[in-house]
Formats: sequence, structure tokens, C-alpha cells
Amino acid sequence: MPDVPDTELQLTPPVNASDKRYASMGSFMPLLAPGAGKSEVFISPPVGLITNDWRGWFASPWREAGADKPERGWANYISDKLAERDPTQARYLRGRSPLSVAVARKSSVSDEEWLMSPFFERSWWSDYHGAWARHGSEPTSKGWSAHQGGRNQLYLDMHADWVRKDIDASATQ
Repeated sequence: MPDVPDTELQLTPPVNASDKRYASMGSFMPLLAPGAGKSEVFISPPVGLITNDWRGWFASPWREAGADKPERGWANYISDKLAERDPTQARYLRGRSPLSVAVARKSSVSDEEWLMSPFFERSWWSDYHGAWARHGSEPTSKGWSAHQGGRNQLYLDMHADWVRKDIDASATQ
């Protein structure tokens, strides 16, 4: 997988006491699609590009050599494995092969997700909604996803699936 230094990560606010965060894909776009012109492949279609409310935490512009280049494209897909900042953790994916991560986690590449559509779980709300507040808005206490009660995710073997998460299926924003 692409290796991006910690200083280049475009991270969400934390979602738990161990400071777990998600990385938006802006800094990874030059490595995953270097020859692409303006790229919209990294925008989840049901979400679209949102930058003017709390969901702007998921959006990140193409970032190369420390410079944001929004004219090259934006991303809002996220990854917790690419956001891991401790290289001793089994889940640390940057610069490692998908198989090595799966083996370290005593799993398989077909069971390990690495990229997902934006979401916010309701169990995060009580402790973290303030950190996620942005432009006068914050996540709803019901959680949020564009995929009614769950999220789409891409696994290390490149298959995709919908997964239920702690999000009220009626939650919209």
C-alpha cells in the first residue's frame, strides 16, 4: 500500500479514547492515481463533496509534497488502517502489503477492510460530537451515513460489501 508520512495525513477528529481516527484519501491520491487528471473517483457518489458542515472532516483535496491541490480533485473515502500512526500495530497498512497486514491480524485479505464510505457512529456522539463540530454544525446523535444504517467498504482483496454499523437507519442530515 502507499506510504504517506504522518505529517501528510488528512485526519478526522478522534472517535474513541485511544485516539482512533480516519484518514481521508487526499494525500494518497497522487500515489494511487498519479496520471489522473482531475479525479472524482475518490468521492463517494451518494455523499458527494461536502465541505461546509461537520462532514467536511471527510473531505480532503489532492495533496502532494505538502501542498493542497484541489484543482486535481477531492476525496471523501476514509481509512482507519491508513490513518494508523503506530507502525508496530498489526493494523498499520502504509508501506506494507495487504497480505502482511492480514497475517499480522490473524485474518485474511478478504476479511480486512481498508477503505470505506464516510460514516459517524451514534456510540461516538456523547464523547466526540464536539470535536467533530464544524461550521456551526455537528453530527446527529443518531449517527450518520449515506448508506442507511451502515457503510460500504472495500477489502484488502478489493471486493466491496455493505456493513451494518451503529447508525440509526432513519438518520439523515
